[in-house]
Amino acid sequence: MTKKPTLVSRFLVLLNAFLLFALFLIMGGYFPIKGLLPGVLVPVLSFINLGFFFYWILRMRWPFLLFMIFFLLNFQEWNRLYKFPNNAIVVADGFKVMSYNVRLFNQYNWLKEDQVPLRIEQFIYAEDPDIICLQEYSSSTAPALEKYPYRYLKTAEALGNNGVGIFSKFPLLRTGQFDFENSANGGVYADIGYRQDTLRVYNLHLESFQLQRTDSLVDQNSSARFLRRLDGVYEKQLDQILQWKQLENFNEYPSVICADMNNTAFSKAYKNLRGRHEDAFEAAGQGFGATYSLGGIPYRIDFIFSPSRLKVLEYTTHEVDFSDHKPISAKLNWD
Repeated sequence: MTKKPTLVSRFLVLLNAFLLFALFLIMGGYFPIKGLLPGVLVPVLSFINLGFFFYWILRMRWPFLLFMIFFLLNFQEWNRLYKFPNNAIVVADGFKVMSYNVRLFNQYNWLKEDQVPLRIEQFIYAEDPDIICLQEYSSSTAPALEKYPYRYLKTAEALGNNGVGIFSKFPLLRTGQFDFENSANGGVYADIGYRQDTLRVYNLHLESFQLQRTDSLVDQNSSARFLRRLDGVYEKQLDQILQWKQLENFNEYPSVICADMNNTAFSKAYKNLRGRHEDAFEAAGQGFGATYSLGGIPYRIDFIFSPSRLKVLEYTTHEVDFSDHKPISAKLNWD
């Protein structure tokens, strides 16, 4: 005789279905709440729903099918969160682009380690990228990076030399910079000569949410202020992307975009910045590709976007701890 489900079991099935539906809405961009919160919830809800999946599997109960159905329906969106390993061997030549928020090379001793700038330089030399985009670059603490003779920097003296820079082994044919309105953030670009062709590389650093330990969604007064601030930063990010697009509209070359976006792949900011470009992580990454940890939860907020004319051969999230961000790199070649 089949055992009837208990009240607790029914409640868990309903809760699981509700959380899967919420994740479906957020991943698909249908969630009514804007700002940072939806993207923050994606990995949290994913882990919870995976927990339910294994719970039902171990108990040999039918609700495990709920996750399987959801996974198949949202397979493309899952690629932005997690990529299964691809063991294909890359044999084609190409050039390597790295993007790295170096957090001012530990200028204010956030890390209790000596010689962080030197260790970052040694790491970069070991990985040997052809083009490097650095965010939160500090000219006062930066290593020499002498192997990169071509460079273009933008720094803000009022903010501890916090800036962005492009370093290249290839000649820079034309360069430029732009400041986002009402912000300390901005970007630079460089047209780079590579194999008798020209490529534009952007290095963008979008507005930060600057999350603090005192921020709370529980306390009524502080949560209201917190959500208003998140909405304000979110709108500023969208405006910054619009300012960048006004420059990109006049660009005649294929463009690679390196960005510390300070937002996730499940945001309108991501969709707007990516446009018709390919997310290099989706093309050749593996795992979560997390570049930042918030409360121990992995988030991917740093990106390399590649134009359709280039093929993404490799993508790596580097597991080094010289900053609060992980560096990322992609090997690209003309398709």
